[in-house]
Amino acid sequence: MHAEKSMIFVLDTSLFTDNRLRDSFLALTTEEALDKLAKLLEQARILIGPVFYTTPTVQTELRRILLSSGIPVDIVSRLEAWIIPKSPDKFSLNIPSIVMWEYIMEMRRRYVKALKISEEYVKKSCSDKREIGKLIHELREKFRETIRKGIIDSPEDFDVLLLAFELKGVIVSNDEGIKKLGRTLGIITLDSQSFVETLKRLVEAFQRYLPKE
Repeated sequence: MHAEKSMIFVLDTSLFTDNRLRDSFLALTTEEALDKLAKLLEQARILIGPVFYTTPTVQTELRRILLSSGIPVDIVSRLEAWIIPKSPDKFSLNIPSIVMWEYIMEMRRRYVKALKISEEYVKKSCSDKREIGKLIHELREKFRETIRKGIIDSPEDFDVLLLAFELKGVIVSNDEGIKKLGRTLGIITLDSQSFVETLKRLVEAFQRYLPKE
């Protein structure tokens, strides 16, 4: 018998693309791991009643990534069967103003740091033009890390966050930006391994109390 109010999990793409899933399921391949994940979602939904959501953009992106990686369509379809696609209600949600203020201040700090990095590489390029190609590559990597690491930088990521906030659900993601802002908003966050272990333990606990035949 399910609880009166079901647990809600909002799933991000990174759950399904995490190589550590193979360790969680003792699987030899990603295909085997995803097959076992589909079975776990099915088992958990039927036995203990959690509801799994994602956004339509994540669902589309996930299908494209998995199919292009050679994952059989039947496994992809079985995963999708237990995950409800839903867009967040962006017109009704109220996000605390302090969250946006902190986000703007963080981006300002990052851009100042990125500008200083750019200045350093311009100086280096002037002193040794033979290394210009290598310097440009290094600059791009440093700039990307400074601006994007540990912060939400796409509408798709923000949609996942908003949906979890709206549904009062648990975010399942390995993305540090999503998890960081999620915690600021008081949203529980789990990485892929913690999510799998949580579902396994809940299912096992439920099965222990089933009547013996």
